[in-house]
Amino acid sequence: VFVYWYLGKKAEATGQRPRLMKNFSLGRFLMFGAVYAVLFQLAVGSGLGDFSFGLVQILQEDEFLNFSVEKASGFYAATAVSAAAAVHYYVDSFVWKVSDKRTQQGL
Repeated sequence: VFVYWYLGKKAEATGQRPRLMKNFSLGRFLMFGAVYAVLFQLAVGSGLGDFSFGLVQILQEDEFLNFSVEKASGFYAATAVSAAAAVHYYVDSFVWKVSDKRTQQGL
């Protein structure tokens, strides 16, 4: 999303839109990134379980937790959503601070 936003701002500043961005809406750009990531994982011979950075496997192998595949995957999904919410909160608070005129004067 940040790359898409950066390229859009750069296109506005220069008046030229990069070839990659001509036919891509934000949704298509994100879909392209996801498909590329999956194809790359499969091309290098890694399983799709690597998208969890090994967390799902660690949760299954832990003697204390001993999660099932479904429970470990659910835990990973909840963690990913919480992390995305935390990043959104941080970025959103930064954007609103920068849009404040008093803050802009100090910058």
